[in-house]
Amino acid sequence: MDIKVNNLVRQTADGCVVMVYFSASKTESGRTVSIDSNVSLVNKDSSDPSFIPFDSLSEAQVVDWVKESFGEESLALLEKELDELLSNPPKEKFTEGLPW
Repeated sequence: MDIKVNNLVRQTADGCVVMVYFSASKTESGRTVSIDSNVSLVNKDSSDPSFIPFDSLSEAQVVDWVKESFGEESLALLEKELDELLSNPPKEKFTEGLPW
């Protein structure tokens, strides 16, 4: 399962990230499925030695926070949902496009 960070919400005053919007995806036999989700993070004080300034964050660090916040059990459930989607693809009910 791959996790990609789509957006971050941070406090203006100190840049502390408080919400992460992400996509979890999985590919099998050339077919990719994904689920969008978000997770709230615990506010860290900027004086905390483990605080990372916003401009110094990497996607890998934020993905680690997502995994830590979700926990192993919830990540396993998310991966199970992705496996379900790969095994039983939903029937397409909508398509996009213009008639001209």
